[in-house]
Amino acid sequence: MTQQAESLIQKVNQILIQRKNREYVCHLEDECPEESIFISYQKITIENINLVFLKKLVMLDTENEWIRWLQQGLNYGIDFTLRLGFEDVTLVPWQLLTKWPLHIISKNDKQLFVINKQHITYTDVMLIKSEYQLVKLKTQKLTDLALESLQKNNISISERIDSKCIWE
Repeated sequence: MTQQAESLIQKVNQILIQRKNREYVCHLEDECPEESIFISYQKITIENINLVFLKKLVMLDTENEWIRWLQQGLNYGIDFTLRLGFEDVTLVPWQLLTKWPLHIISKNDKQLFVINKQHITYTDVMLIKSEYQLVKLKTQKLTDLALESLQKNNISISERIDSKCIWE
């Protein structure tokens, strides 16, 4: 390999390392950022997420520039965090919690965590940290040991009646 090729590879690696460690924060009520942001940042947080945005996201409303931008970011492998601007986490669509490659943070700064199993055991919850909030369906059952572990680690639990939101 030539000296020039090695230098180029080293520069590209350096840019990728810098990108991996940089985080960009934007607000939903501001103008949608440019796609070029994805080249410089691996982690992007969108603040003040509202219900209208969540509905448009689930419906993949590509008329919305934020939805198009987020979809393009997923193509770049961006780690997106959505910080909710409302309190009731049960209004977050279940499919966003279980099937989308997004991190969702409650208004209380707790990352929403879902275990998509009928029976939630101690093994499922033993490593959850206090900065998480477990969101579960009413039909999901917690074993006694799992519940004890959650209480011991001060993990709050939000229980939904079912997987549908009121507006779905």
